Amino acid sequence: MVSTRVLFRRRSGTGRGRRTGDDTRTGRTPTRRHAMDSSLTLRTAAGLALCGLLAAGPGLAGAAELPPGTRIDASNVDAVQADTFEGHRIADLMPPSMVQAVKEAGMVIDLKASTPLKYNQRVIEATRLQGDKAGIDDKRHLTGFTTGIPFMNISDTDPQGGLKLIYNIMRSPWFADAVDFEPMVFLTTTKARGLSKELHTKYGRLLQTGRLSQPYTLGDDGVVKREMLMFTYPNDVRGVGTLTVQYEDGRLPDVYAYIKAVRRVRRLSGSAWADPVIGTDLLTDETFGLNIDPTWYP
Repeated sequence: MVSTRVLFRRRSGTGRGRRTGDDTRTGRTPTRRHAMDSSLTLRTAAGLALCGLLAAGPGLAGAAELPPGTRIDASNVDAVQADTFEGHRIADLMPPSMVQAVKEAGMVIDLKASTPLKYNQRVIEATRLQGDKAGIDDKRHLTGFTTGIPFMNISDTDPQGGLKLIYNIMRSPWFADAVDFEPMVFLTTTKARGLSKELHTKYGRLLQTGRLSQPYTLGDDGVVKREMLMFTYPNDVRGVGTLTVQYEDGRLPDVYAYIKAVRRVRRLSGSAWADPVIGTDLLTDETFGLNIDPTWYP
């Protein structure tokens, strides 16, 4: 209606429109030609308005708010791209790779209502205790860090903001000083075969610096953490495992691997952090977030 009115007003600015307006003001009935012109103007305006809605995209034409529990699969993934969930467009929530997985690999997504993010209170309290004492020296080493998350406030304009985010990922205690995950499963999928490989592992981590509980540092050997990854399934890799020791001074980590074929433990090259995890396309440093040290890059 708004578009129609605007266009109709513009039309009344022509000579023909002025005559029609004059006829109306003098009380005379507009001629049939004038009535036809007005009818055509309304039709044209309505058509242009409809074209405008269609050209504006599906966000304005036919979009709907999807309720929790809605299932997205290959049969409707294209149709719901313009719809929204909790106020966000489905097209913005699904990257192209996810859409492809739904269409070609049979992936199914059930929408679930979001819930508030719960922060670990121990980490919050430790971070408050840490305060603003942490810093980064001219060699990119972390300094002044004791417990919690190193950098609580990072400005968008901070030239060291990227380094601080990396240290927050690397050195934060998650939720405990010692963690044990079993099983931790790696799934490999391909376009042609779908699920092509399944690996089960056991993962453990012992934090030695930046701990949540006192003492905040275990030992004086400069070790940040020790991580263990052991494969438990399938049988051909069962028992194979690695132990990684990471240091706070930026040196390359020590990596030890149990080689099942020879039943021996071997020390691997320090650059093993850049090697893929057995049977996957993940690098060793990607096993849990980010393990690379900022001092390794210029």
